[in-house]
Amino acid sequence: MDNIGSLIVPAAIALFAISIVARGIRIVQQAQTMIIERLGKYHRTLASGVNLVIPFIDKPRAIDWHQVVVTPAGDSFARHFRTDKIDLRETVYVFPRQNVITKDNVVVEIDALIYSQITDPVRATYEIANLPDAIEKLTQTTLRNVIGEMELDHVLSSRDTINAKLREILDEATHKWGAKVSRVELKDINPPRDIRDAMEKQMRAERDRRAAILTAEAEKQSRILQAEGIRQSEINQAEGQKQAKILAAEAEANARLKVAEAEAQAIERITTAIKGTGGDPARYLIAIRYIEALKEMVSGQNNKVGAVLLLTAGTPDRPTAAVPSCDSDNGGITLPDGFCAVVVADQVGRARHLAVTPSGDIFVALDDGRGAKGGVLALRDTSGDGKADVRETAGTEGGTGIALSKGSLYFSTATTVYRFALAAGRLKPVGEPSVIVKDLPAGGHSARNLALSADGKTLFVNVGSPSNVCQVADRSNESPGKDPCPELATRAGIWRFDANTPDQTEGSGTHYATGIRNAVGTAVAPDGQLWSTQHGRDQLFQNWPKLYTVEQSAEKPSEELLRVNQGDDFGWPYCYHDLELGHLVLAPEYGGDGKQVGRCAQKKEPAVAFPGHWAPDGLMFYTGSQFPTQYRGGAFIAFHGSWNRAPLPQAGYRVVFVPFKDGEPVGTYQTFADGFWHENGAGPQHRPVGLAQGPDGSLYVTDDAAGRIWRVMYKGGQGR
Repeated sequence: MDNIGSLIVPAAIALFAISIVARGIRIVQQAQTMIIERLGKYHRTLASGVNLVIPFIDKPRAIDWHQVVVTPAGDSFARHFRTDKIDLRETVYVFPRQNVITKDNVVVEIDALIYSQITDPVRATYEIANLPDAIEKLTQTTLRNVIGEMELDHVLSSRDTINAKLREILDEATHKWGAKVSRVELKDINPPRDIRDAMEKQMRAERDRRAAILTAEAEKQSRILQAEGIRQSEINQAEGQKQAKILAAEAEANARLKVAEAEAQAIERITTAIKGTGGDPARYLIAIRYIEALKEMVSGQNNKVGAVLLLTAGTPDRPTAAVPSCDSDNGGITLPDGFCAVVVADQVGRARHLAVTPSGDIFVALDDGRGAKGGVLALRDTSGDGKADVRETAGTEGGTGIALSKGSLYFSTATTVYRFALAAGRLKPVGEPSVIVKDLPAGGHSARNLALSADGKTLFVNVGSPSNVCQVADRSNESPGKDPCPELATRAGIWRFDANTPDQTEGSGTHYATGIRNAVGTAVAPDGQLWSTQHGRDQLFQNWPKLYTVEQSAEKPSEELLRVNQGDDFGWPYCYHDLELGHLVLAPEYGGDGKQVGRCAQKKEPAVAFPGHWAPDGLMFYTGSQFPTQYRGGAFIAFHGSWNRAPLPQAGYRVVFVPFKDGEPVGTYQTFADGFWHENGAGPQHRPVGLAQGPDGSLYVTDDAAGRIWRVMYKGGQGR
């Protein structure tokens, strides 16, 4: 017994030691991680495999979680639990059925799936209390906002559009929580029973209508055949009469021909005779014809009046429209000396790009979202005061691109380019539009701005990238870039299409240029050269804090003006332009250190570089004569303004001018119009987007923040 008693204490000590060692070993499965806190403060994130921690001091942080479980009967319930292991795999979240009200006040039941993945376990633990619950609540409110802006018919036919909008909004919102929403799928959209019954009745009525049409078509065909026989008989009779008239006309023509031949012989003899005397045969013949015409003029009544009208009538002068007066404050913006502005229209919605007809009518592309409607807005000033007093709209789908050619108006949404028939002098397009380009990829940078060649035969379309810089995990800390980047096959470039051929796709068009993250400003210069702007990448410091300071990230990379030729590659996502160094450098996602050039030596440099994060949206070459000569042939660029220059003040929000000579930019840019945005928030906030030239040489500028449109004019010393 004494021996047994002497073994108990060592055994207890050994068991205690083993338990201590066991508490210090943490095994994490593949595709999982665990957040370790040391004395209540974040210490480190465990990788998969065996990890050693200090017992009692290091403890895993538990997080609240819940998942929706669907029973075989189709019922669903939420299971709430706490766990200290974070699953890094992409998960499918079954969104509970929700009742949502459409714009036309119809309650629909929607069932959705959300594909999400945790990209930053630390933020997913500390930035939000219950990530699945937050995503569910955010999806509920977002879904109500998106569906609430659409009518029932649009909801039922626009599932892909709704999915894309939800994914874009959710992905942006969940980024700060360390999560990424990669896909949203609406499984079911169920309207109320009475509406489904009405739709079924409508389908039956449509089938009945088609049957009636077929019966009527058969009867019509029978009558056509009868009428065809009668018509053929009448045609035969008319054919005989026509042949008789033809024979008579041929006889008369032969007679006239003989007369003309005789006159020609007479003229030839007169010419020969006059040349022998040294005179001018042409003047002699003109004088003879004039005398003969004068005899006929004075032989009838009112002969004196007719002669006077003939001698004094000339080409009447075309009235020139007066340049309107400008607003006393230029609509809130500042301009160079001699220039002033009038507000053409205000609060029109999210006004993006615009085009102006030779008669001065204005067509504006309206983007949707934020409670605003999309479509095309047409404006006309009938009083001459510069203010639009007539408005028309066409369509409701949001878009950004617009272009005019003879008899046609082009308008682009995120996935489609439409062409409306537009008769001269009309504000309202004629009939339904035709589809020129379809199935463009949606999501990400969705502006599909347009540029037309001078002859109206070639259409250029920008298709921006879906990501910031093609990372494995988009906008994530030190995530490497995909190499090669698969986005470049269908995104981040400019495509060329035939402006008159319907139903084209990217595959049937020409991939004109690549490596352009987002070419929102695109224009054809007077010499036919294509130019575009480029939005530079974001988040150098946020994703690579070991390589860049926050101030460097605010100033870099450059915004760019590009001279675009077929086959050009401007380097995105592998390269970005450094304004301080003055050339392209290798991006950190592809091994760059902020100075290394590498493969970027083979990419095309920009023609002009601008400060970072200004967001160039509008591009226009000035061809008018109203502005002073130094502006002619140069480029105006509208900068939308920054959102991520912190801690430096936000900047941009202006229209600049780049002088050109012989088709090339010379010197540097100069600010032309400013004062759109007020850093202290006082007064309306404006963000310039679109630029267009009026028939008199005025410059038009749009704003998608407050929906204002300006007309800028040069009056020199004439005042306003």
